[in-house]
Amino acid sequence: VFFNHDVDAAFSDGSKPVATGSTVIESELIKRIDDVQHTLDIAMYNTGRAPLVQAIERAVQRGVVVRFITDDETSNTVLENETEFPIYYRNNDGIMHNKFVIADADDPLLAWVWTGSTNWTSNQLASDPNHAYFIHSKAMALNYRIEFNEMWGALGNHTDAKTGPDKQDNTLHDIKINDIYLESYFSPSDEPDCHILDALSTADYEVEIGLLLLTSETLINEIISLYQSGNQVRVILEDEASSQYAVGLLRAAGVPLAIHYPSSIFHHKYAMVDEGHTDSDPLTITGSHNWTFSADHINDENTLIV
Repeated sequence: VFFNHDVDAAFSDGSKPVATGSTVIESELIKRIDDVQHTLDIAMYNTGRAPLVQAIERAVQRGVVVRFITDDETSNTVLENETEFPIYYRNNDGIMHNKFVIADADDPLLAWVWTGSTNWTSNQLASDPNHAYFIHSKAMALNYRIEFNEMWGALGNHTDAKTGPDKQDNTLHDIKINDIYLESYFSPSDEPDCHILDALSTADYEVEIGLLLLTSETLINEIISLYQSGNQVRVILEDEASSQYAVGLLRAAGVPLAIHYPSSIFHHKYAMVDEGHTDSDPLTITGSHNWTFSADHINDENTLIV
């Protein structure tokens, strides 16, 4: 686990990220891409950092098979020049909003998945509050590759590629890595909001939520219900305007709410349920998925519940 902003260890129960700071997410990713030996599949909404593209091209030069999916509605400034790897620009309704990397998926010793909230732009990597995970698991890598293959298509011209509502629910949802259980969902085929709702509803003590956007009426109502049933609930949102409906309802219900006012964008998409309460079922919800109608019904997104 990596954060691009420092953390205050006084708030921790003893656990901590591998590293924090404005350069760690990019530097760790480049270091690990430089070790990839066989395959590298990348689904990234927005790419503006040349060092990351250069690392991918070094992988190509080593013989690594690379595939790259992005969205046609965002800037992708460093992909405008000719690259040494194929790129598919998803162009249907909604957006390809994923941020994940699959490395060496067929190798049980080398396989990993990188995911989280972070786009590959200078602000997202350095200043906008974000997080990223490296998950060392062949099972998880193969699961993400099923999703990638569906979006990429089996034909070279992508005419059979499926994105958004055209996709099927065809991936595993329950994966155990050592003694850690993870649930994996992709939008919109897997209806992640239903599973986020289920995860929130397990709360016995407290829920902490940090989001760029909150517009899903179902999840807003669940947050209010949890608070009214006696749970400690705290919510951070990026701004009032983008989540105006949620802000009004949460404030009317008395739910503790913080608005992120600094100029950087609070880009996280996470929630923690019963953190530190081992007599309950502590879990973390994370991924690329904003808690919005579009993220659940139209966009290509990924969600993990740990």
